[in-house]
Amino acid sequence: MSNTVELTEHGAPVLFKQLKKMKSIIVSVCIAICFIGTAQKPETVYGFAKEQREQSWYETQLKLWKAEIDKDKTNGNAWYNYYKAARGLRNLSSDNTDKRTEYQSLCAKIVEDAYTAIPYSFEANALKWAEGGNSKELFPYLKKAYEINPDDARIYEDLATYYETAHNKTEYSKACQLMYNGNVINASILNWGYNMLSEVDQNAIIFTAGDNDTYSAWVVQEAKQFRKDVKIVNLSLMIFDDYRNKLFKELNMPPLDVVLEAAVTQEEFDKSKEMVINHFIANGEKRPVYVAVSAIQSLNEKWSENLYLTGLTYKYATEEFDNTSIILRNYEHRYLMDHLKMTFFSSIGEKMADQLNGCYLPSMLKLYQHYKDSEQTAKMKELEELLILISHKSGQESEVMAIIGSNPIKTK
Repeated sequence: MSNTVELTEHGAPVLFKQLKKMKSIIVSVCIAICFIGTAQKPETVYGFAKEQREQSWYETQLKLWKAEIDKDKTNGNAWYNYYKAARGLRNLSSDNTDKRTEYQSLCAKIVEDAYTAIPYSFEANALKWAEGGNSKELFPYLKKAYEINPDDARIYEDLATYYETAHNKTEYSKACQLMYNGNVINASILNWGYNMLSEVDQNAIIFTAGDNDTYSAWVVQEAKQFRKDVKIVNLSLMIFDDYRNKLFKELNMPPLDVVLEAAVTQEEFDKSKEMVINHFIANGEKRPVYVAVSAIQSLNEKWSENLYLTGLTYKYATEEFDNTSIILRNYEHRYLMDHLKMTFFSSIGEKMADQLNGCYLPSMLKLYQHYKDSEQTAKMKELEELLILISHKSGQESEVMAIIGSNPIKTK
């Protein structure tokens, strides 16, 4: 005879119901704990120059940060990230006019709602500036944000850009120093900017196109007092007529009667932009002109016949010259290369640094071919390892592997 009591609903109704209820409570608690543990949390949303994520991630962050605002409309950080998520989606919708218009409207609405909710906050003032662009009329908002919290590094790049376009050299230099002290730019990207500056001739002009190729050079020049003879000309800032005209004066170039801001069609804009670039070239006798490898796609093929690869830049020249020897000099005597082999500090922007470092590949491949032709096997093998490492990180490994060991490389 068994001493075990069979706990059935009919044999022990009270005890069975109590145990069943307890089991239900335990299961519910476990489910709740699991849900809490796996619940999505809002994450910091950075600009595309530092980090670019997939569309679904921005959509999720948009909802999560909106939920934080619904809890507390005075949460400045939530407003800031809510806007950045919407802006990320707007940037990703460049090929979808309807979606881009939708997110354009959302961005504008977020900024106005944030300013209504917390008008005296750093975030609300910073967002008023961010959505309005590099405008003199909106500069008081940027200035106010800095006065509210001068230690918040999120606006240092904007300060540097504004003061550069305003030709306020003192404040521009201070802003670049703030960027350096605030670790705003990834260390590898700063190293990239240093190498780009190191290779060009005295008093050169370098055309850049984006944030990373521009800010890195600005910061190295101002924070490290390195190659301040070089003028970085960001092609995106060239649309501001007042800035451009003052820049011509600064560089002792004659004025140019071109209005880019008033261009109605893309054709008009491209034609005016071409005139501006030609003006730099035509008046650059004492200022040799270079184009950053990262900016080469911003120029049309008209100039390609006169652009010679020298490393991280292309030099404009009307007469052919031995650019292989210049590349050799840069890699063996001017560049700082250790950061390409090993990094010891992880920060936001690491993936963007890997992409930017892909700009080394064209000149590295040309140098690799030189080592191969001149039978400098040890240097060739050392460079081959670096080529594979950089191409792997930048997503170009298959292209590089297809070239290594093939026919002589013809890279002008």
